Amino acid sequence: MVDIDRHLDDTSLILPIAERNTDASPVYRIVSGLFVVAAAVFAGAGLYTVYNNSYDSRIVGGDAYNFIIYATRGTALVCTGIVCAVLSVTFAIFAHMERSK
Repeated sequence: MVDIDRHLDDTSLILPIAERNTDASPVYRIVSGLFVVAAAVFAGAGLYTVYNNSYDSRIVGGDAYNFIIYATRGTALVCTGIVCAVLSVTFAIFAHMERSK
């Protein structure tokens, strides 16, 4: 018979436990959340600017010029929203890396 107690001691059953850094500052998560809100606001404002069908506000005299100007402004706002979304994901990755240290 094989003596199991002799081959297994108590220290061989202990698995290493990864400790998480729980005192990490939540700055990255806050900044990521702010960028999510900014992305939603800019994207919404851009889409509203592009697809706004109330022609009450005229910038210049010609209708075609007004359409071009509003489309350009709306596209710029949507692109700003996309940049904010990318920055939000970047800071979320930073927050995840900070937590997993």
